[in-house]
Amino acid sequence: MDKELLNNKNYTDKLSEYIISSNGVIDFIDILEKKISSNNLKSDVKSLVYEAGSIPNLELARIKIDVTGEWKNVVFFLKLLENYPLKISIENVSFKKFSEYKIGSKDVPQWVGSLEFTVLKYKETE
Repeated sequence: MDKELLNNKNYTDKLSEYIISSNGVIDFIDILEKKISSNNLKSDVKSLVYEAGSIPNLELARIKIDVTGEWKNVVFFLKLLENYPLKISIENVSFKKFSEYKIGSKDVPQWVGSLEFTVLKYKETE
């Protein structure tokens, strides 16, 4: 029985690494914004909404964010998000080319990536 309890605790601890703490969403968004700026992108968090989940003590944080920059950087950020070590579900993605500028004789198109995703978080305890 002790072995089973220890195994269960190990699984629970491992699972909790994929869930944001009850007050950790702002820290998570700060991390995302740092990753965005380090990849020569600009960001605009459009919304953050909490939704009830089907699991007690957990909820979903639904985040809508726009990132703007070169195509390769926008796509690279999407890959970072997909591989981030949390339970993130990407719900909607759209891309739109909105302008170009010149560097020397080279045209550099600018893209907007609009992303909507959810991340699992612990509910705040009252």
